[in-house]
Amino acid sequence: MIGASILACDLANIGNECKSVINKKIDFLHLDIMDGHFVPNITFGPPVIKCLRKHLGPEIIFDVHLMVTNPEKWIDDIIQAGANIFTFHIESVDEKTTKYIIQTCNEKNIKIGIALKPNTPICVIEPYISNLYLVLIMSVEPGFGGQKCIPEMFDKIKELRQKYPDINIEVDGGINETNIEDVIKAGANMIVAGSSIFQSNNKNMIQKYKNIIDRYKNNLLM
Repeated sequence: MIGASILACDLANIGNECKSVINKKIDFLHLDIMDGHFVPNITFGPPVIKCLRKHLGPEIIFDVHLMVTNPEKWIDDIIQAGANIFTFHIESVDEKTTKYIIQTCNEKNIKIGIALKPNTPICVIEPYISNLYLVLIMSVEPGFGGQKCIPEMFDKIKELRQKYPDINIEVDGGINETNIEDVIKAGANMIVAGSSIFQSNNKNMIQKYKNIIDRYKNNLLM
């Protein structure tokens, strides 16, 4: 699956930008919420997500990535706004809060993901892995779009895939046509791209990515 990170789009024209990638058969939209505390940048929140859901309809998957402190306080607002996936950072919570978020999201029938910064080891999420829909491996430091992918994260993806062959592995950060094959070969099956989609001169970049993914689909968990 290939997802478009709307942080890289023209935010003054966000609705049309999203419709454009949906028309080009993107598999999901990746929405980064940043609060200026957990990461230094600030983006948008549930009101924007709610408006996008209203204008884009119910079919497209909203994959919401929360780079915030106290993500447990956002659960109801994110669900009511129309999210399909609630992904939070393990670094922002303690064990008790992690369990609470997972239990609450499961009860409310929203898919749950845990994100890892580049320097966070896989072992910290292992107690929760059976309750997750996805694990998000950040291939850049969270907080800003347009960064270069950290190639050492390919080994991290590979390690996670070897340990947990059935989990969805999402990768986000600096993904482009020069490294997408590397992350797929490593074992990622949910690929997030931002700048390389919205800011590319190639208007067929999504299809190009899909063609690459199709070559490996027999090895992917969809």
